Amino acid sequence: MLVSGLKKQLLRVILLHISTWEECIKMVMALRKIWKKPGFIYLMQQKVE
Repeated sequence: MLVSGLKKQLLRVILLHISTWEECIKMVMALRKIWKKPGFIYLMQQKVE
């Protein structure tokens, strides 16, 4: 429940800062790099449990 709430807040913040599609694509690419980091995935799994 907490994770989905945080995701919604993150999306709002990201959308506020994105003014062009180029910025949107840059954000998506940056987020995908972060998601691929094993440490980040581990942290998210710990929060879910």
